[in-house]
Amino acid sequence: MSATANHPAFAAAFFSSEHKALLCDSQGVILCASDSLIQHCSTIYQDLSGHRLAIESARYGENKPWYQNLPSHHRETRVQGAAIVEGIGELHQLNLISIQPLQMNDTLTGFKIILDEDSLFEQSLPNAAWQQLFAESQVGMCLFDEGLNVLSANRAFRNMTEMADDESVRILDLLCVNDDFQEWLLQTQLLSAEAKLLRKTDNNAFISITPIDLSGRQVFWCSLKDASIVTTQTSRLSESFQRFRKLFDDNINSIALVSPEGFYVDVNRQFTELLQYSREDIINRHFTWFNAPGSFELPDSEAQTFVRSGFSRPFHKKLTRKDGSTIEVSVQLFPNIDASGVYCGAWNFIQPLDQHKKSIIDSERYYKNLFSQSQDALVLTDLDGQIKLANPAFSELVGLDIEALQNMMLPELTRPDDAELEANIHIPALLRDGHTDLYEKRLRSKTGIEIPVSVRSSLITDHQNKPEAVWTVMRDATVQRRLIESLANAERRFRSLFSNSIDAIAFWTRHDELRYANKAYLNLVGYSQEELRHLTFRELTPPGWEDADAQMIEQVDKNGYSDIIEKEVWRKDGQRIPITIRASAMIDDNNEIIGSWVIIRDISELKDTLRRLQHSENLLQQTSRMSRVGGWELDTRNQFFHLTDETFQLLSIPRSYHTSVKNIAKLFDLDSESSAVKMVNDVYRTGTAQTLELKLAGFSPERWVRVSAQQGYEEQGTPYVYGAMQDISDFIQQQRSLESARDIYQQMAFHDPLTQLPNRLLIEDRFRQISYQAQRNDHLVALFVIDLDDFKAINDQYGHPAGDALLISLSERLQQTIRSSDTVARLGGDEFIVIAMMTGPDQAQTLAQKIVSSVQQPMHWEGKALTSDCSIGVALLSELDESFEQLYARADQALYEVKDHGKGTFRLAADPEGQTNQPSDS
Repeated sequence: MSATANHPAFAAAFFSSEHKALLCDSQGVILCASDSLIQHCSTIYQDLSGHRLAIESARYGENKPWYQNLPSHHRETRVQGAAIVEGIGELHQLNLISIQPLQMNDTLTGFKIILDEDSLFEQSLPNAAWQQLFAESQVGMCLFDEGLNVLSANRAFRNMTEMADDESVRILDLLCVNDDFQEWLLQTQLLSAEAKLLRKTDNNAFISITPIDLSGRQVFWCSLKDASIVTTQTSRLSESFQRFRKLFDDNINSIALVSPEGFYVDVNRQFTELLQYSREDIINRHFTWFNAPGSFELPDSEAQTFVRSGFSRPFHKKLTRKDGSTIEVSVQLFPNIDASGVYCGAWNFIQPLDQHKKSIIDSERYYKNLFSQSQDALVLTDLDGQIKLANPAFSELVGLDIEALQNMMLPELTRPDDAELEANIHIPALLRDGHTDLYEKRLRSKTGIEIPVSVRSSLITDHQNKPEAVWTVMRDATVQRRLIESLANAERRFRSLFSNSIDAIAFWTRHDELRYANKAYLNLVGYSQEELRHLTFRELTPPGWEDADAQMIEQVDKNGYSDIIEKEVWRKDGQRIPITIRASAMIDDNNEIIGSWVIIRDISELKDTLRRLQHSENLLQQTSRMSRVGGWELDTRNQFFHLTDETFQLLSIPRSYHTSVKNIAKLFDLDSESSAVKMVNDVYRTGTAQTLELKLAGFSPERWVRVSAQQGYEEQGTPYVYGAMQDISDFIQQQRSLESARDIYQQMAFHDPLTQLPNRLLIEDRFRQISYQAQRNDHLVALFVIDLDDFKAINDQYGHPAGDALLISLSERLQQTIRSSDTVARLGGDEFIVIAMMTGPDQAQTLAQKIVSSVQQPMHWEGKALTSDCSIGVALLSELDESFEQLYARADQALYEVKDHGKGTFRLAADPEGQTNQPSDS
């Protein structure tokens, strides 16, 4: 390859390639890099040539070079991970890695590495493809905006909700969650739930919502699935898992699953009885921990052959039991392959041996039992592909009886183009290497349905090492494909929620290096993600907050998570931002902490609000930290509660307190006690989660807690009830204060402060209400504008206190004069308004006369009799579209006409056409 790489034409083509690519030799040493990659990694100034390339991915072990762990050196591989140049650093944001082997004369000489961003594949798809996927999906999908208006919906969504094709509708008119879709959307933290379809009263669905920031506009992506179908699928999956678990535990063989590192992942009942240890004592221990001293173990060469080929011969070893005795066993290994075809451990089939029956591993009974009970399809064929043996799993897969399969040709059951590919590529590899890599093909069942399967074949040789037969292992790949699709969808949902979360979220390694940060985090600190890679977590902490960082790290190391801690962080512009932060440990396969996820919330606005309200220091500290939460669990067999330390503190009881159901219930007041007992009983009986706000007994001021409860199941299937408890006393008190403040505000905003009568804002609303009622009853609306004739003289003679007393007395008289359905209001100064519903002009004249007479009655103030007359203008609503302002203007004009003709009386205004409704002057 080096000769080819030095060729001028080759070098020019590679350097000018549009791909972000590296050229490496067979040992992973970089020979050169394309211009596109160098431009992308502009921050890397060193020459990449001569440095070794490392790839971090779940596909490769951490302690082995990536090029040694490839499934095949002669096959193109695509992985997702991180490309790191040793001595220089990571090639950032290039997480989709294609590894292409380079060969010369069938010899591997090196690799071409193409680096792309994760989203490149999705971005490359045309809009038509996405639109077709959206339109033809069997999952109901729609897009709606902040106003809950449905912007777009596919056919499945319209069918499920019975929404017409051209209908403009809000999503809350189609479905509801917890009786109110809008309230649920605003308050929930989990954007998935069971929804009720409003136009199909007997049908429910599962809804999942993803918020999307679309160029500053908030929209929501909604998917809808039929609840009955989801429930049925879940039930079937659960039944399949239960059947598999029963088959695993009841198998007559001792079976154990061992990870690639050699640790026990799962064991069945037979194996625990063999070793006399419990399952918990075995899981997570290395398999050599149970080996007897000097026991045989597979050499490294045979172990590597097994990993590569998936085949090993049975071998004998000795195990140590719990009582110290040893037992000799026979072990047969079978590979455990994940959905992507990567080796991820070994199944161990273990049988005890005695000195006289060590040949049991070769006996027909053992192989027949293993052969018949395997969940994988097993087929033995001759070298021409004629079937000699087939197990029940293969029979079920193709829908043919085992007898019918005898002497059939396996290629006849394979799709022709796959059979041709198999004959040209995989069969020669089998004859050359003794085994094949894992590959896929399609079988044809009895009904003609094509079934995708994963295939691996091993060659069987005779005593002269000549090929004589082929073992083929097949596994239905349908479930794997569905799992991969489900995982991909879950990852997309996680990425969307992570990117659009309103909380700042980031992942820091144990060395304080930033790996991931969402948009909210970058906005909070003001740095780009690239800039943060060169900073440590501690460099963002202002002086004085080092103890908070130390406390958080100590709690994560001890508990795996931290309390919600208040501190400050530096912004890029030098500003100190108050925040609350909580950290949660990230654990690797060896149960070691490799870093922490942190969730941060900016509390600047909360701090400013508290300062403006001038609350006490204690209230500031209490409301600026997150509420304490305790946990509890009810042992339903013994009727006792298990409480966490935080719960004991919330309930103000010592740890020695007897936590029976009866004793715990007494801690609440009488109403809350009965509600708490009923909630726990309902959750246990129905399995439905519930949340209540309960009042603790004997506290002044009052103390309240929010208690949530839900049902869980132990491994034996026994139900129990567990939940959480949170102190919400401050919340309840603040809620009451806000309600009181709201009432005071509404009173001040809509009422006159002197007379407490409605003001101009409220009287217009009352006018609309009376107008609608008059329309229904075929009545008229009358508006009276009342003005005192002598008010200024009283103010000048006796002072403003006398004037205020007169206004208050007049407001009381007017309320006594009108009916309860009418309204009197003060517009300011000495002007009042009355709105009443009348049967005709005569009734309006009668009420106006009563008002004049009532005002003329003297009012006594500090031994003096104060008297005043009033003038009144009256207007009748004659047109339904006449506004309050128009009616008021006509009444006000009638008032001035009264004042011009002597005051102390009233006048009815002309209608809009100029016709007077005035019966007579009084």
